[in-house]
Amino acid sequence: DGAEAMAVNKAKGMIAPSGIIACVRAACSSGSFKEGLQVEGREFTKLLFSVQSAALRHLFFAERMISKVPGLKAQPAPLKKVGILGAGLMGGGIAICCVQKGLQ
Repeated sequence: DGAEAMAVNKAKGMIAPSGIIACVRAACSSGSFKEGLQVEGREFTKLLFSVQSAALRHLFFAERMISKVPGLKAQPAPLKKVGILGAGLMGGGIAICCVQKGLQ
């Protein structure tokens, strides 16, 4: 129960930790090895075909494809002028840094 609470806190919104804990519980119960494999198979199938699994696979492949976008190797033009909104502590600090680097 402590492991489940920790998993819920560490991986908020994720469904895989509860599936893993269900498999460990089945392995530690007095059931047979075959029953444990059935629990693991059910949990795996449920996770594999979940919306969250599809979204994570999509994210994985999208991250790989982004490295192949043309023009990503282009270098930005050097900055000459900077506009700063706000004159508070942060805005003042940014302004000081820009002036020290020779920006207008």
